[in-house]
Amino acid sequence: MGQLQISNDISAAKDLIAKNRKELLDMLELAYGDQPKWQVVRSYILRSLGKNGLEGILDSLEETLKVSAVAALSLKSASDEHQ
Repeated sequence: MGQLQISNDISAAKDLIAKNRKELLDMLELAYGDQPKWQVVRSYILRSLGKNGLEGILDSLEETLKVSAVAALSLKSASDEHQ
């Protein structure tokens, strides 16, 4: 699997999380919204899925792939110049 495919998969995962976050929270609130600690749990879920959680991890992976791709192209270019 190439870097481009992995990057596309990461983007698709991020889109899926963003689109389904509200539905997930709505389902959980229906089931547990009357619990005294619901707001604390809801905040934890949002953090876990957001920029400081899963979304942040995916962003970091995506950035690492971009840097790796640029480095690989630079090395290939340098190698081609010396041949």
